[in-house]
Amino acid sequence: MPWCTLLTADKPEESKDKRGEGPGGETETPRFVPTSIPGAWSRKPKKGDEQHRMTKRNEYELIFIAHPDLDGEEVKEFSAKVSGWIEATDGQVTHTIPWGRRRLAYPIRDQSEGFYVLLRIFLTPEGIGKLERELKLSESVLRYLLVRAEQPPPVSKRPATPPPAAPKPPAEPIGSDTEEE
Repeated sequence: MPWCTLLTADKPEESKDKRGEGPGGETETPRFVPTSIPGAWSRKPKKGDEQHRMTKRNEYELIFIAHPDLDGEEVKEFSAKVSGWIEATDGQVTHTIPWGRRRLAYPIRDQSEGFYVLLRIFLTPEGIGKLERELKLSESVLRYLLVRAEQPPPVSKRPATPPPAAPKPPAEPIGSDTEEE
């Protein structure tokens, strides 16, 4: 299979020559279309497309450090705002765990403390860039880390082996005087 195909007019009588004049007398430029490159001419799905809704979502962990000037209620509001960004990109928040105010290992933007918040989320690959952009532009976020969550180990279907039985005590005490007689 060739790696590209030359596209010309639909009807052979309309195009005189592949590089000659077209139907209106103007010179046609041949167009080469890749044929063996998978997805070379595929379009991105639109918001309402069925294919867009069926995109696979992966599980991620997002941890961010909020600015220490925020109080506890403002941190909760900001966490809800981040959850809104995630849901706007067809994502889903499964767990939100606030770790509270902690001391940083080194100063970030002249701050030595910050509020740590951990979110367990499902997100599409397209949503990652949008979420990271919002987090980078937010003044309330000192740092963030978004990593793909580890999958739990598969559950074994075979029954668990019972614990080994305790050793039986010997019939005769060791070192007894009965053998010498």
